[in-house]
Order: sequence, then structure tokens, then C-alpha cells
Amino acid sequence: MNRRIKSPIVGGNWKMYNTMSQSLDYVRRLRSLLEDEEQTRAFVLMPFTVLYAVKTLMAQINCRVSIGAQDAFWEDRGAYTGEVSSAMLSEVGCKFVLLGHCERRRFFFETDETVNRKARAALRHALTPIICIGETLVERETGQTEEKIHRQVAATLDGLTATEVQQCIIAYEPIWAIGTDQTPRVERVEEVHSLIRALLKQKYYDEAGQSIRIIYGGSVHLDNCVELARGENVDGLFVGRDSLDPVTFAQIIRAACAGTSG
Repeated sequence: MNRRIKSPIVGGNWKMYNTMSQSLDYVRRLRSLLEDEEQTRAFVLMPFTVLYAVKTLMAQINCRVSIGAQDAFWEDRGAYTGEVSSAMLSEVGCKFVLLGHCERRRFFFETDETVNRKARAALRHALTPIICIGETLVERETGQTEEKIHRQVAATLDGLTATEVQQCIIAYEPIWAIGTDQTPRVERVEEVHSLIRALLKQKYYDEAGQSIRIIYGGSVHLDNCVELARGENVDGLFVGRDSLDPVTFAQIIRAACAGTSG
């Protein structure tokens, strides 16, 4: 029996792209391209510098796409030069915060333990943590994917209650697929998502394992989004490069949502 109980959610990650003027133009264009129902199924993660202005514009034009940040610190305040807290993000209207993306791990030495601390802070301020996990090419080729996923799920969610886990999103992003135009077989994506869900059921009981959203990211494009989104254990998609163009991103949102309806 298909366990899907929620409409798929589709998110975009701008990374370090889009100035203020570009961001505002993007939002206007995206609003004109999406119907109301489709808007509620989408979110965009953007640089800190544009969050407040974008949220203000969204309210003015009735754009119902959710916004989020690409990182947050684990403390609410303090002498942490250059950091931004979940409390600050919540106040400007963020709903989501991305944690543990492979680029953060690679360039800024993020670990599963720091991701866990950041997730706890996000939950304190009613933000939805999007927790990224995934294997490298070497780990994939040497058969270590399952071990890596097991370790990351356990460490990033350590100490969270079942209720808190249900408020998170797990993003499976095989590191070797990000920005490479290489995507795992749909069957393999479903296998990994099924493994993640089984691990969550084992640790947090069936309810948490069934209801938590597990989304897929890693070279998601218009030509593969429908097939990827149809997986029984795939609750949505996380789009990188193709989310930078509002036309393409809107097409992916519509295609993924339409392809999984009914």
C-alpha cells in the first residue's frame, strides 16, 4: 500500500546567487507562474541578505511560497562574529533552515554533531530543519552507502524526541550527484529513502517514521523530476541549479505535483 499521506513539497536552493534586485524580480516572476495550490507546495532557500525584503514583497503580492535560510548557528545570541541565529531567521519570516549541506561540510567543516546542535536550535524557534545526508562517490563505489546513512541519521537526530523528529525534513543528497548531472537510478533513490524511513521507525516508532518528510536532492531536473517524485518513500524534491531560473523551477514544481497527484 502506498504510504503517501502528504502532497509532495519542492524546494529550491539558491546557494550564493541573486542580489537584492534579482531576488525581488525572481519572486514576482515565480508568483505569476504558479497557481495558489502549487505555491503552498514550494519553498526557496536564499541568502541572508535578501530574506526580509523578499518576505515583505511576498506579503504584498500574495506569494505563498515559503522562504528559508541556508544555515543557522546553534546559539540564540552571543559573541559569534558572522553568524546568524534561528531566532533571527524566525523573526524575519523564515519557515525552513538548511543544515549540513555537503558544501557546508566541505568548505566550513560542518559535522553531524554541529548539525544536531543547529537542528535543536531551529526547533526551539519553530523552524523546520532540512537535514542533509548522503554519501560520497568513494563511499558509494565501496558499498558504504548504508553505513554512512545509518551513521548520519543517528548522529544528526541524536537526542531529539519523536515529536521533534516529525517536525524535521531529511534531504537525501548523494554528494557525487550534486551539480554533476549524474542521478542515481530511481530504484536506488527509493531504496535509500526506504532505509532512512526504516531507521526512523526503529528508533522513533512507526508514527514518526511514517510521517517525516524525506526528500531527494542531487541533479534534479525537469526531465527526471516526475519519475523521482513518484517513489513511495519520496515526499518531495530539492532543486539546486535549476531553481535559479523561476520559469524552470515553476515547471518542476508543477510537473512533480501533477505527476504524483491521484
